[in-house]
Amino acid sequence: MKGNNMKNKIFCFVLLPFLMFPALLQADVISWQQCAKNALVNSGDLAAAKEKLNKALAAKNSSISNILPSVNAGAGYSRNAGGEGFSYSVSGSQVIFQGLRNIYSILASDASLMAARAEYDTASALIRHNLKLAYIEVSKQQEAEGITKIIMERRKQQLELVELKYNSGKEHRGAFLNAQASMAQAEADYRQAKDLLVLAKLKLARLMGSELNSDFTVQPQDEARVSIPQPDFKSGALNTSGIKQMQANLEAAKHRVMVSRAQFMPSVSASASYGKSGSSWFPQKENWSLGVNISLPILSGLDKLSSLSQAESDLKTAQIALDDGIKDMEIKLWEKFISLQSAADEVNVREKSASAIEERAQIADAQYQTGLMTFDNWAMIQDDLVNSRKSMLAAVASYHGSYSQWLNTIGRKLEDEAE
Repeated sequence: MKGNNMKNKIFCFVLLPFLMFPALLQADVISWQQCAKNALVNSGDLAAAKEKLNKALAAKNSSISNILPSVNAGAGYSRNAGGEGFSYSVSGSQVIFQGLRNIYSILASDASLMAARAEYDTASALIRHNLKLAYIEVSKQQEAEGITKIIMERRKQQLELVELKYNSGKEHRGAFLNAQASMAQAEADYRQAKDLLVLAKLKLARLMGSELNSDFTVQPQDEARVSIPQPDFKSGALNTSGIKQMQANLEAAKHRVMVSRAQFMPSVSASASYGKSGSSWFPQKENWSLGVNISLPILSGLDKLSSLSQAESDLKTAQIALDDGIKDMEIKLWEKFISLQSAADEVNVREKSASAIEERAQIADAQYQTGLMTFDNWAMIQDDLVNSRKSMLAAVASYHGSYSQWLNTIGRKLEDEAE
């Protein structure tokens, strides 16, 4: 029975803001999935991340063009004292061997593209997390507006009761002034809750890429808490987009070392041309050529050696960054997992505490009205009730924020939420 009563209280507690504010039901109600879909289309931050990915793709395509043949066509006309001249020609060249420099350049560009994709995934996950935090804040402030309204009404009833006792000589002036101060604080809290709700909505609209407005509500957060078994943090770290980006950077650094080494190898290229020239159009005199060029670098100062040294240093740096990054990510996963578990435990504790305080407040009301409890003790219990409701709201919001942070750490993207 007690469990059912508690469930009924919680159910009524959630519905009260909507019962007391029917306008909430009339405004546009946005779900979390709708927020994600809007941001996926309109977010400027996500668009900027996509452009960085497109830039990496263009760089890869540019590296591929280095192994493709080059073909040029031309035509000419000249006139002088001796007469007129016409000509046209087609020429082409093809790199046959360049110490595998172009191949390694393509591989390096491909690895850089993989790093850019991982970087985009990281950016998308962070955008999702920031959007979720804004959504949680709006949901929290919606409930806070309803709760502070309830508290204000309760403080008003308490003030009327104390004033009645004071006027009849059953309560002292200090109690009456204390009740007035509590009422003033409740009114201030209610006004602040309404202002904070408007601000939270504006921030959410900004992150969705929409026009700034507050003429909407969001669906309340799911009260259920997710049970996450303790994962394998090491393998989990390797699957995060941040580590994948470091791995791709390491591969790119390896290929750039090979590109630098290939500078010391000979290069072979072939060329061909065909054309015609003459004093009239169409010219009939043929010109053609075929050739093979071989070059071997012998001395070019310290440029190539310096380039190789820099590439090898970049490789060592990338390896160190990856090794340390895996350790740091494993620790970060531990931190976020512990934070999530602690937030869930805090909600459980707050729920039990809220149940006890609600029950005690009801008993205290009856005792104070019949004169079995002093004002000081009664006021202390009422303050505990107000603080309990506020703490419960903050604990639930903190849990949802911790869960979103966990999802951000393991790489849940905005695209995943919009599906």
